[in-house]
Amino acid sequence: MIVHFFEIAGDNNAHPLLATATKCKWLQIQAGLNNSGTVRYGDSSTSSTVGLQATKGAGLLFRPIAEISEFYDLSQIYAWVATGDVLDVLYVTG
Repeated sequence: MIVHFFEIAGDNNAHPLLATATKCKWLQIQAGLNNSGTVRYGDSSTSSTVGLQATKGAGLLFRPIAEISEFYDLSQIYAWVATGDVLDVLYVTG
């Protein structure tokens, strides 16, 4: 099991969490504690008005997946983050 962490700096656009297909078994995302706006996340239709919301300090734990053939693909999960705000991403591979 390998744990990875990165931070997404906002630019008022929606982007995949990672640009390349990346499989993970466990994922947690959290809006930055000092954010001034709301982060949105979801599929490729995510925007400043579409997607699940996370206010500063709030986040979501995607349930751990035990089945070997199932995984989350970080290139298929999108986030919209306002300029000056951040989204923290923690995930586990292997």
